[in-house]
Amino acid sequence: MLIIGNTIKNKRLLLNMRMDDLAKKTGVTRATVSSIEKGKGNCSALTLLKIMSALGLSFSIGDYQISENKRNRATRINTKQDKKINRFIVMCVEQYANSINKSSASVYKKMSEKGIIKDLTDDYEDLHGMSFTYLIDYINSFLDYDILQSKNNNHQLARATLIVDVVELISNKCSIHIDEARNRLYDSKLIGLIDDDETGLYGESPLYLLSLYEKEVDKSK
Repeated sequence: MLIIGNTIKNKRLLLNMRMDDLAKKTGVTRATVSSIEKGKGNCSALTLLKIMSALGLSFSIGDYQISENKRNRATRINTKQDKKINRFIVMCVEQYANSINKSSASVYKKMSEKGIIKDLTDDYEDLHGMSFTYLIDYINSFLDYDILQSKNNNHQLARATLIVDVVELISNKCSIHIDEARNRLYDSKLIGLIDDDETGLYGESPLYLLSLYEKEVDKSK
């Protein structure tokens, strides 16, 4: 099923088609398309046939060659794609946290628990071109908070950009994958201080915030 899912995803991207477009064209839900592409779909043969037919594929996929990245994300150090995905995830977390007036640490935890962080990673090619309004609605379809009027947009953007840089610094300094570095930062006390406009930390340099993070880690030992 994973081979079929990869084939469907690659062909959809080749046709510059989003999951939503394919779902509407075939009359299935976006969640069904996503599940099939991840090799987890327990769908009927008819549903699979509809999706493959819409993409010009048949069940005889042996001659449709795709290249797969065999490397495990957990065993390799960051590629340019990893950094793009990290930036995308941080921006989504910060935008959503701002829209519901919650701390980014609590939002990140909830998104991780619900599998949204993994979905944003797996579906990056499909989602990263969407507007933040769409992405906020997409995330909220899982979490169901009351969406409020966004505020302090300038500070929020500066904060998100800063967090991206700090995550990369932690990753490089600790020789860990960027996903783990992001998890550690969002689990730290520092992230709460960055969230707080009163501290003014959103205007500090990434290196300064790295030093604060390192001091926090040292104190916890």
